[in-house]
Amino acid sequence: MTNTDKRTGWERMPGTHDIDNGKGKVYRGLVRFERPCATCGESFGIYVTQGTADGETRNSSFGLRNCEKHRMRMAAPGTGIPSDEAEKLRTANTTMKEELEGLYARNSALYAENEILKARLGVYELPTIEVPKVTAWSGNGMAKAPDPTGEMLRRQWAEKNNVKKMPWDS
Repeated sequence: MTNTDKRTGWERMPGTHDIDNGKGKVYRGLVRFERPCATCGESFGIYVTQGTADGETRNSSFGLRNCEKHRMRMAAPGTGIPSDEAEKLRTANTTMKEELEGLYARNSALYAENEILKARLGVYELPTIEVPKVTAWSGNGMAKAPDPTGEMLRRQWAEKNNVKKMPWDS
C-alpha cells in the first residue's frame, strides 16, 4: 500500500495551525486533515507538516482509521465472544474468587500467629547502637568521629593513676 493509497478518505482543511504539546514545544505551520471514524463515524483529525501535506514526504498517521476513543479496540463493532465461552469465563472467575477468599482467611490467621511469635522473640533482640556522626576530618583524610565515651574513660584512667597533664594537653 503506497502513501497515496493511505490518503484516500482524508480531507485537507484550509489554513495552517500551531500546536502546543503542553511541554513547552510549539509545532508551527501544521496542516490538518480530517476523516470520519470507521467505528462511530465521528470526524477526527491529524496534523502533518507542509511537506507531508503536499505529498513530498511520508507520514504514517494517514493509516489511522479510528478516532482516539476507538483506536485501541481491535474488535469490530458489534462483535464479541460467544455466550458459552463467556459463561465458562464467568464460572472460572467466580470459582477463583471463592478460592482466594479462603486463602486470604487462612493467611490472616498465619499473619496473626507470626505477629505473636515476633513479640515473643522481641525479648531476645539486642538494642540498637547509635553510630556517631562524622563531624570533622583530620589532615590525613581520616574522619574524626566524636568519642565522648573514650574521652571519659581516658580521664577516669588518668585520675585513677595520678597521671599529670603534659603541657601540650591543655
